[in-house]
Formats: sequence, structure tokens, C-alpha cells
Amino acid sequence: MHIKLQIIFSFFIFHGVVFQSVAQKHDYNWLLADGVLSIDSFLEV
Repeated sequence: MHIKLQIIFSFFIFHGVVFQSVAQKHDYNWLLADGVLSIDSFLEV
């Protein structure tokens, strides 16, 4: 369980970096929705 939390935490950081990198090239709402859907899908696995 603790390892899974570390993976999720790392995922948040990685997605945050990606978000900042491409935020100027894409729609903000699309990226935000994509991030939430990705996290939800990951948690369901």
C-alpha cells in the first residue's frame, strides 16, 4: 500500500511537469480533465 502511494505521488509530480510544459500549447481544461481521468483509471487498476 505504501509503495502504491509513492507511485501515485510520483505520478502527480510527473503529470504536473508535463502539464506545465504543454499548458501553453493546449487547452487548459483538456489537460486538467485528462489528468483527472488518468488518475481515476490508475486508481481503479
